[in-house]
Amino acid sequence: MKRLHIGSKIEQEVRKKGIKTKAIAHFLKRNRSYVYRLYKRQSLPTGELERFSELLKRNFFEEWVEVQDVSALEEQLVAQKVDYEKRIADLERRHLEEKVQWQDRLLRALEGNVS
Repeated sequence: MKRLHIGSKIEQEVRKKGIKTKAIAHFLKRNRSYVYRLYKRQSLPTGELERFSELLKRNFFEEWVEVQDVSALEEQLVAQKVDYEKRIADLERRHLEEKVQWQDRLLRALEGNVS
């Protein structure tokens, strides 16, 4: 399952916009070490994510939803692939069983003609 590392996404956006960590800490009413810890987190509290979305003028919630939708689709595709592989294996097994049955019939028929 694909996971969005929201902390690093936010850090990338902050760097891209050239915003200083001190300014972000001031905006969040926190210290700089708190901001650095947020960058390392894979997920953030909703309130913090909302504030970063506001500050950076980027909807991080939407990105999270898109990744979740893609992840759900990936899971469905993997499940379908597994199902198809099982069905193919079953068809191959039945084909081999029929082949063996026909070979047995042929051998019995040939043995009947030899005696």
